[in-house]
Formats: sequence, C-alpha cells, structure tokens
Amino acid sequence: MLFLRRVAAFSLVTLLFLNVGACIPVDCAETDITCQSGVSLLTLLLLRTTPLWVAVGATGSIAHSDDGATNWQSVGPGTGGSLFGVTYGAAGFVAVGQAGRMLTSPNGLTGTWVERSAVTTDALNDVLFAEGIYVAVGGVNGSSDRILTSTDGQNWTDRTPGIGNTLKEVIYAQGAFLAVGQSGVRAFSDDGITWSNVNVGGNTWDAVAFGNGIYLQENSAGAIHTATTVGGFPNATGTHASANLESAIYFPRTGQFVLGGDDGQAYTTSNGVGAATAGPVFSGAVHWDMTTNGQSVLIGSSGGELSQADDGVNFTVSVLGVGNWNGVAYADVRMQ
Repeated sequence: MLFLRRVAAFSLVTLLFLNVGACIPVDCAETDITCQSGVSLLTLLLLRTTPLWVAVGATGSIAHSDDGATNWQSVGPGTGGSLFGVTYGAAGFVAVGQAGRMLTSPNGLTGTWVERSAVTTDALNDVLFAEGIYVAVGGVNGSSDRILTSTDGQNWTDRTPGIGNTLKEVIYAQGAFLAVGQSGVRAFSDDGITWSNVNVGGNTWDAVAFGNGIYLQENSAGAIHTATTVGGFPNATGTHASANLESAIYFPRTGQFVLGGDDGQAYTTSNGVGAATAGPVFSGAVHWDMTTNGQSVLIGSSGGELSQADDGVNFTVSVLGVGNWNGVAYADVRMQ
C-alpha cells in the first residue's frame, strides 16, 4: 500500500509539473497554439503537431511532404475525378474536386484518406477552414454557383446564394469570407452561412488574396484589382506581364503578395499598385495554386511540378507525376 501511495503521489506531482503555466520558448507561427503564452507542458504533449505540406490534383492524386521542398510522397488514391482544392481544419484535411468529389483525412498521411459521399454534382474548386467551419465553393461555368459548409468535413449544408456563375476561390480575412469567380462574380459573408453578392465587370476573377490591409484580386483580362474592404469595389490598380495569373498569396516574411501565372514565373507586389515585379523563369508550367507557412511559399503547377521558395522569388522545382497539382495547403497537424 505504501508503494502504491508513493506511485500515486509521484504521478500527481508529475501531472502538476506538466500542467504549470510556463511555456517552452520556441519560434513558430502565431497561429500555432503551442506558442501561445500560458500553454502548459501537459497541453503541449497532448497537442503535439508536425508540419505537413499537402498537394492534390489530377485523377485524385494526393501527395505530402514534411519540408515542402524535396521529400514528396504520393499518398493516393490517384484514381477518379481530379481534386482542385485542399485545406486543414478542426476535423483534419478536406479535399474537394470534380463533380462534387470530397475526401477527408485526420492527418494527411498514407492510408488515412477516405472518400465521402458527394452532396452535389457541381465541381468544387476550393475549400478553406475558418471560424469553426469548412467552406467549399464551386459551381458550373456559365450556369450556377455552389457554396457548402460543414463543421466536421463529412456532413455538408448548401448555402448557395444563387449568383449564377461558378466560384473559383475563397479566402477568409478581417472577419469575413470572400469568394470570387467567373464573369466577375463575388460573394461575401460574415459567418459563411448567409452570403451577399456583388458582380464586378465581366472578366473572371482567377485568384484573390489578402495582406497589408488590402484585398487583391486578379482577373482574366490581365489586371490586378485592389480594395480595402471585403465588399468594396475592387479598382484596377496594377498590371503584370503574364497572359493569365491563376494564383496569389500574401507572404508575411517579405510583406509581399506573390502571384503565379502561366509563363513559368512568379510576380511580387507590396500593394497591387503599378506593374508587379517579375521573378526569374523557373519552369514552363501554369501555377494553379499557392500556400505558405509564413516562412516559405509553395506553388502547385501543371506538369507535376511543386515549387518552393524561402523568398517568394527564387523557386526550386520538384516533379512528382505528370499531371496538374491544382491545390496545395500547409498545416501544423495534430498527431495523437
């Protein structure tokens, strides 16, 4: 009995030590909960995370890497309809694509991806997680839009506002969601549930990003538009040399927007005003999507290319497969 009491006392002291309010000093992203002050050692152990880059693309291809540079591995399924977007949230990864295709995974690793029943036959072009919900957007070109929401990545509710044209991309910034798409359609929402729409011009919005207090949108006419509010009219303020820009991200490390086009280059601009600066040609691919962990930028492109740069300009190319990598995401994944 004395031995058992000593073991119990030791266990209690150990738990109390682990649960103290002191933090281990580390350098990491502000969004990483393990960096927040007052997080206990016990909480750190329970919320252990590992960095993971994920890419999705043609014929249901999925790949991941721990560094986003060279260590890419195919994780399947590699069959069926193409995937266009991927994100990470409270329930893990969600990937969306052709004909409403959806797959989920708790951690993005091999053997964990599960095909979910489609809730629409419309293409789903992008997905994100913010404010406790997953939001997927898409539709049918020239015909209809589609917005779906879910708290668990499995059960989805239709929130379609009836804009009448497909949505290509969705972001969350300054307490609001913004989705953009074909023929100038734009939809925005404070909660992801109720959406308002404002159509701006007839040119398709190919990409949207937020940073430096600016909403930056790229259109199919080769112009960069900016606004300071989610519902504000995006005025034409900048240009670029690419025939079409397909992707954009704000890169906190440099304070620049990074833009990807169809000419094998990336472009940078701090505010979307004037001519964007062209970087060196590093591939011949179309750059379909971008993501960042705050320290480097990853581009998913055609021809199986996955390219990364620590400065958002000088990219190193890895090749995995031959199809398009349409969507990319970074996450600090919870491992249990």
